[in-house]
Amino acid sequence: MNNVILSLTLSFVVVTMTGCTPTVTTPTVPMANAIDTLSSKENVARFVKANGPAWARDSDPYRDNPCDTMKDLITRYFKVDCNDDGRTDLVVNGTKNIYVMIDKGDGSFSTFLEYRSTNYARLLYVREVIKRSPRTLIIVDNVQNACYTVDTTPLATDTLVIVGGLLVYHMTTPADQPITSITMVAQGCYGFCPRYTIRIDARRNAFYTAGEYCDTTGDFIATLDARVVDPLYEVSHYINPISYPNQLWGGVSDISEYTFTFTFKDGSSKSITTDAIASTSFASIISYIETLRTTQNWKK
Repeated sequence: MNNVILSLTLSFVVVTMTGCTPTVTTPTVPMANAIDTLSSKENVARFVKANGPAWARDSDPYRDNPCDTMKDLITRYFKVDCNDDGRTDLVVNGTKNIYVMIDKGDGSFSTFLEYRSTNYARLLYVREVIKRSPRTLIIVDNVQNACYTVDTTPLATDTLVIVGGLLVYHMTTPADQPITSITMVAQGCYGFCPRYTIRIDARRNAFYTAGEYCDTTGDFIATLDARVVDPLYEVSHYINPISYPNQLWGGVSDISEYTFTFTFKDGSSKSITTDAIASTSFASIISYIETLRTTQNWKK
């Protein structure tokens, strides 16, 4: 199986607010694709189900009951060229997720950068998207779920940026020295969650030990493409692992636990045990590394 390149480039989304009405500033270059024809939330929901990731195809992202806090509800959407390629991309503000669909130019769409709410009593509201060098800032408010009305008074606010094709928390101080190795150990859960270890060094050597509940078992190696490794190292350097506590918990007991070990050039290391909901930054990295298990050319 050939290695699959996972990197995704998203340069900017410019959203401004006039009163309560969002407006999008788009380039003047000609753009024409399926996204241009979308004219309602219903259209967007159908488009996401047809072209989006597996979870979108198996769920109903547009419903008439925003009081159902366990599922996502599309509240707003923006059509904008996100990566300066002359094609229209889709930015969706859902109650529980904010995500982006990128037009790849061949009739398919690359998805997606995702920010997920971890509090079922709260909704997500994109307050502002600020174009700033070197990275665009996405300001997201967590607001109270008021069912048929949205109270935009923020209970909490997160500032997100796109780094290495992943959506992570904005950090003002990246790691002060190079990372030479990244290891993720998936420790499983009370059910059938896969147990495995993946280590990727800065020279693009990857080592995969597949254990219980994986599709296969044993020890595997691979040499990964730079376009796979570079985004992972870029985002890991940016989030500055040293600044995190040793444990991050999202408050849900029956989900997988992951232990990360970041090794630095001076020989020091930082270990962090977390889950997939405690931190948007680590959730993005977990999802990225998880995908490598089935998309790379592993050999025994």
